[in-house]
Amino acid sequence: MKGIIVHSFIGSGKTTLGKKYSNVIDLESINDAYILTENQKKLGNEAIKGLKKKKNPNFENIYLEKLLLAQKNFDFILVPYRVLELCRRNNLKYWLVYPSKNCKEEYIQRLRNRGNPEELVKIVESGFEEFIDNRDNDSYAEKKIILNAGEFLENAMKEYL
Repeated sequence: MKGIIVHSFIGSGKTTLGKKYSNVIDLESINDAYILTENQKKLGNEAIKGLKKKKNPNFENIYLEKLLLAQKNFDFILVPYRVLELCRRNNLKYWLVYPSKNCKEEYIQRLRNRGNPEELVKIVESGFEEFIDNRDNDSYAEKKIILNAGEFLENAMKEYL
């Protein structure tokens, strides 16, 4: 398997998986999607999620180039939700990995435990069911894997790694 794009829900372990396996890359988008201030850059990726930022008008071109390059060099490319529309427009299939609806409180706690801003926690908390429905209804996804309580992306991907 080479170059499979995988979107996994926030707090499911993308960063951990990307660091643990050499055939996996966590292709974070935050530094390309926004024009960050020096103070925001100092906070780190997790701390600035959910904060107001200035959008980068060249984001899609920059990210698409990185994504296509990553497909040549890695078996799995972990991407954020914001790039799925970009994938669809460029005919790039992807897998979705996301929690079942009964895992809401677990995921809210995961976000708090990893230091995400409370603004982001509230966004996920208020929209959790809708976010899951969006993934359930995504007809473009090549594969869907639903995580149960206590499971992380690594659990879902073990047989493929």
